[in-house]
Amino acid sequence: MKAEIGKEREKEIAKIREQFHDVFKRANKNDPRPADVEKLKKILREHADLNLWRDVSGLAKAAELALLSHDSIHGGLQHVWAHRLEEMRRELGYHDAPEMERLMISHAAICWLRLNMLEIFAGVVLNQSVTLPRAMFWEKRLELAQRRFTRALESLARLRMMTAATRLMESRIERQAGNVRQLKAVC
Repeated sequence: MKAEIGKEREKEIAKIREQFHDVFKRANKNDPRPADVEKLKKILREHADLNLWRDVSGLAKAAELALLSHDSIHGGLQHVWAHRLEEMRRELGYHDAPEMERLMISHAAICWLRLNMLEIFAGVVLNQSVTLPRAMFWEKRLELAQRRFTRALESLARLRMMTAATRLMESRIERQAGNVRQLKAVC
């Protein structure tokens, strides 16, 4: 009986997700019909427990796609960098990380992409005969992108240290509480 209910619920959820994606496609465009936007809001509100919003690429993914679709980044490089970004997220533990870490990992990946794009653009510009102010402009942009990337990685490391310290403290408190319970049981 429970298995039947579970399968029925799974079918219902799949239908809701399909409906959500259909309405999202209609509402996610310039000048959507107000009825589509309202229907999207209603689905999200009525099925908040399903976290349907997670099915849509996040802002970080949208930023990545926007950067990768830049006119000067050609098809082959777009695909290679898209795979590299995915690999970077995997190496940084994105898929097993808590939500805050995922946000920091996505930010670090975007900073890496911006830095590499600026390296290419600056390289093209600086290999030409340029004025000193223009050369300084590109050097400053590169320096800022490098700082952003470094800060993103440092922030991720700090977050992980704080999270680890919190988990350690929680485990110590739990152990102490267990010891107190044992002493009370003995007395």
